[in-house]
Amino acid sequence: MAETLVTVAFLSSVAMILSILVSKGKWLSLITSLLCLTSFIAGDFDSIQQYGGQGLIVVSSMCITIQYFITKGINQNYLNGFGGLVSLILLLSMYPQAGLIDEVATYTQFENFVGLVTYLSIGFMIGNSLVNSYDSKDKKAAVNLVMFAAIMIFTNAFESSEIFVIVSSVMLLGILPVFDERIKTKLGNGEGRTNALAVSTLIGIILVYALTFTSISEVNRIGNGAGAVTVALWMTLSVTAIGLVGMLMPLIGFDAHPRPEAWGWRIGLAISPMILILQTDLAIYMLPGLVIAILISISSPLVLEKKRVKSA
Repeated sequence: MAETLVTVAFLSSVAMILSILVSKGKWLSLITSLLCLTSFIAGDFDSIQQYGGQGLIVVSSMCITIQYFITKGINQNYLNGFGGLVSLILLLSMYPQAGLIDEVATYTQFENFVGLVTYLSIGFMIGNSLVNSYDSKDKKAAVNLVMFAAIMIFTNAFESSEIFVIVSSVMLLGILPVFDERIKTKLGNGEGRTNALAVSTLIGIILVYALTFTSISEVNRIGNGAGAVTVALWMTLSVTAIGLVGMLMPLIGFDAHPRPEAWGWRIGLAISPMILILQTDLAIYMLPGLVIAILISISSPLVLEKKRVKSA
């Protein structure tokens, strides 16, 4: 029963993504949330100590948060699209193919309750970050950062590289607008916008590769030779491809930003680690390079674009 519900939740997540093409599916987030929650309730409460149970609670909490803001008028297509993508990745990366198993270890009700609150909080934080990536509020971003720090310090929830990378990616999405809003007021109709985009993108790619190679070289199973070069190269190429796809987002209506292609590039970079985590646990080593590449993309128009001189 539980596995069937998870399968339907998986399909509901796919429907959330596809709903951006037809502008339908206002309640898809709620449906996904209820499916995951029901699947969790159908199992044992101790399943909150397993990755599968944790993933179900995170998805349920995230989707109900998204649904709340959709009913408040926040862009349905945006939240459904990204919410569906994150739900899909969470279920694929955390829920085991064999389903939830009976725990050998025993846990107290208090331990299970703490786990439940922790992963409900993570789901809320992810949903809140997705909302903030569209409707930016400094206070909301600050709340997310405080929650992230508290969970990291007081719990072991981020011991799993999958959940840490996914949360970090979404946190990047939620923080991006805070910087964008500060830069936006200083941007004008500068000349050389194409050159600025090209140069900042190229510099970002080089830095992502260099920092990823440096980090990967410290991993024992990879080493610092040809293995590190190969892994860093294919991961950088993957991130670049996702970023380039992000540049196409203005074509489907997300073009309100002053530099929409650069904005799409940053969105692609931000979500790329959680997509790569489906393939490799080494995606975590890309985070430093991606953060710097995103910051360069945000600030580059101020440096590389030339202000137009008004004719007399």
